[in-house]
Amino acid sequence: MYLIRNERHFALYDFAQGRRFEPDFVLLSQNKKSQCRYQFFIAPKGKHLQQIDKWKEDFLLEIERNHQALIGVNSATTYSNDEYKIIGLEFYNHDNENHFKSSLTTQLGANNVI
Repeated sequence: MYLIRNERHFALYDFAQGRRFEPDFVLLSQNKKSQCRYQFFIAPKGKHLQQIDKWKEDFLLEIERNHQALIGVNSATTYSNDEYKIIGLEFYNHDNENHFKSSLTTQLGANNVI
């Protein structure tokens, strides 16, 4: 399992309007029982910015059901969802730390990562 800081190395674009978003962290992991690989996108957000950036959290929570992992530029090079899972997590901040930990632990456990 690796936690990587995204220092403007990549950006995501929301499904609804194509707005650019750079999550601060990506957690990479692999299922212990299969070869499925996971990317969890994590964005810490101060309480004063949560409402302004609500669309980013909504987008993160949409990723799992709407993603498609690609290795090329056309649908012929699409990986199956059995090999890769892309999951966005709710915003992290100090006030919701316990809830965030619980959500992350649930996601990791449900996917046999921990």
